[in-house]
Amino acid sequence: MAKRNRKYKVGKWQPEPGDAINLATIRWFAIMIEAKAIEIYGTNPLVYPKILNVLNDAFTSVSGISVKKPIADPGDCPPGWVTCGEDCAPRCMLGED
Repeated sequence: MAKRNRKYKVGKWQPEPGDAINLATIRWFAIMIEAKAIEIYGTNPLVYPKILNVLNDAFTSVSGISVKKPIADPGDCPPGWVTCGEDCAPRCMLGED
């Protein structure tokens, strides 16, 4: 989920020129990691524990990236996104709203 932060004085999400390419890059990596993990598993299911460890490490690493304190106002999320606790997301997961 995207973290809301106090980057802008208005408090609302404002697009930046590089947002589209940055988000596309993040999505590309996510798709490639998923495809490679599925390919490896399909070739040899016995390596599933190792794949799971790598994915857990990657998730933990990304989750550990420090972000500025989130804003609590629901109107601060990008268009089409909703407030889920302190985060913005396309949709809240069960129990997060």
